[in-house]
Amino acid sequence: MSEKASEAYAAARDKAVESFGPRMEEANTMIASFRSKLSSVAAEQKPALESLVAGLETQFKSVTDMLAQLKSSGADNWQDLSTKLGDALKKLMNGLNEAKAKLGM
Repeated sequence: MSEKASEAYAAARDKAVESFGPRMEEANTMIASFRSKLSSVAAEQKPALESLVAGLETQFKSVTDMLAQLKSSGADNWQDLSTKLGDALKKLMNGLNEAKAKLGM
């Protein structure tokens, strides 16, 4: 790969990585607020909601790992990783919005 092509790929990859930042921050903030909300949830609802939040935390960790892979990806696979990350982040955000409704937030 020429130096110019390498720079172009790196710039495109870095722009893709940067585009995920705000949604990742939003997801992290939402999960933290869900965790704190659990303390005020009725005892009979708590186990199910704790399980829901734990699942979202696992999803967030997976998306975070994918973002780390994207940051270090090569020219041959960054676009595929970016697409997969976008899909995973969309699924996570949908789950967060559902959890928000269930927690009455």
